[in-house]
Amino acid sequence: MMKLLSLLSICLVVSLPYISTAQDFDEIRKSAESGSLEAQNSMGTAYFFGEGFPQDYAEAVRWWRLAAEQGDALAQNNLGSAFDMGSGVPQNFGEAVRWYRLAADQGNALGQYNLGVMYQLGRGVTQDWAEAVKWFRLAAEQGHAASECNLGSAYLQGNGVPQDFEKAKMWLSLAADQDDALAQFNLGMMYTDGNGVRENHKKAADWYRLAAEQGYAEAQLKLGIAYEIGAGVQKDMDEATKWWHLAADQGVVTAQFNMGLAHETGVGVQQDFGKAAEWYRLAAEQGHADAEDSLGTLYNFGNGVPQDFVAARKWWSLAADQGLASAMYNLGAMHYEGRGVSQDITKAVTWWRMAAEQGDASGQYMMGHACSAGWGQPVNDTEAANWFRLAAKQGYADAQVRLGLMYSKGEGVEKDNAEAYAWLNLASMIGGMRFDTADAAKGRDLLAQTLSRKQLKTAKKRAAELIKEFESGFSQS
Repeated sequence: MMKLLSLLSICLVVSLPYISTAQDFDEIRKSAESGSLEAQNSMGTAYFFGEGFPQDYAEAVRWWRLAAEQGDALAQNNLGSAFDMGSGVPQNFGEAVRWYRLAADQGNALGQYNLGVMYQLGRGVTQDWAEAVKWFRLAAEQGHAASECNLGSAYLQGNGVPQDFEKAKMWLSLAADQDDALAQFNLGMMYTDGNGVRENHKKAADWYRLAAEQGYAEAQLKLGIAYEIGAGVQKDMDEATKWWHLAADQGVVTAQFNMGLAHETGVGVQQDFGKAAEWYRLAAEQGHADAEDSLGTLYNFGNGVPQDFVAARKWWSLAADQGLASAMYNLGAMHYEGRGVSQDITKAVTWWRMAAEQGDASGQYMMGHACSAGWGQPVNDTEAANWFRLAAKQGYADAQVRLGLMYSKGEGVEKDNAEAYAWLNLASMIGGMRFDTADAAKGRDLLAQTLSRKQLKTAKKRAAELIKEFESGFSQS
């Protein structure tokens, strides 16, 4: 499901000035002072934008009000925008709605659009999606691109109208054909998710590109992801980081994290831990949990930043507070080793259990150790085996070795040499941090020497079965 705010265009619209020279300005001022509504509106717009003339919001409002009070719809919309933004007048959503409605009731598409936005957001009126859609439709039927986009988005989400992907695509396409970047992005999302259209990553990437080239940050992020995974385009990490950089520069937090990860790993860019820290920090300061965790890790090892266990703990704690399991595991390791904190095995186990219960394989592995060794709790080999099994099924080779050894000795599980052989064999194919592939193979082969020919045949059969189970992702039981 797409985020609601990413679906909606909520910009304010005022008419653009056509005054280009001092002579034009003098002539139009004379017309405005003589009562020309068009000239009064143009004078207001010239002062509002200050293009070639001193910008003066208060003067803009004065001229717009003169025309608006005489019933000029465009001036009424523009005066509403001034109240909406608090430009030249104190911000007043109620007054903005009043002027937008006067313009909208005259059929002005800008006023209809802006009034729809007010109902959409509940600014100056009670939020009412059905009323917002009514006004968007009136403006969209006049070919107003942002209204076409918002109407299509309403159909896409089922806001104010029954969800209808066909109508969503129709209105979004009309807006996209007018180069509305948000509509182009939303069409890309429809093709990515297969909502109302056949899933088509190439078409999705094409739409993302059109929006991205207009500077739409979320589309730049999506296009970068498409290049990262090769969805609809040829996989190209240089292109991925190019688009992420553009999005990150606009403050898109996921893009900032991705740029940090790219610089940390040297994928798509030259490896640079200092730049990785800079990007992670930008994302972390926006509350991105994975960025907080990654920044903490850089501080822990002194990569790209001075080694600082206090800073590492700070960032890991922020990530853990958001429920990130890997940060919980890291805090457990910190307490276990006494880095930046007093050594406290009980706290270590508490953090590891929290990580493990969220499915973190490293946490599950350490809980297996904790239960087996009696760290902060009584020894419990049965629970240890259960934790090792959970980690082993996620491909954690060290846990596979430990589980295999427990089966070979009958610790916490019924002794089963075939099962022991199978887990050791699987670990020999993967390799872990503590036990590499050679260690696991050595344990498997030593066990094999103790088995009869018949037992070894059974063990190899079970090993083949376990490999198939692993490749299929194991059962969820």
